[in-house]
Amino acid sequence: MDHLPRMYTPAECADVWRVKPDNVPAMCRRMGIGVYRLGPYAVRIDADDFDRATLESRQG
Repeated sequence: MDHLPRMYTPAECADVWRVKPDNVPAMCRRMGIGVYRLGPYAVRIDADDFDRATLESRQG
């Protein structure tokens, strides 16, 4: 059985980045962060990728 990555919702990521949730998936794709479409409307963001990219951006 494959290990599923930890995932965040776009709303959770938007709170951290202080942006609109609708903008998060496109921003993540540009930054190489894994974006998963779970069904027609549910989108989830790879938590490990997101955390790493957020930490790197804050370190300058």
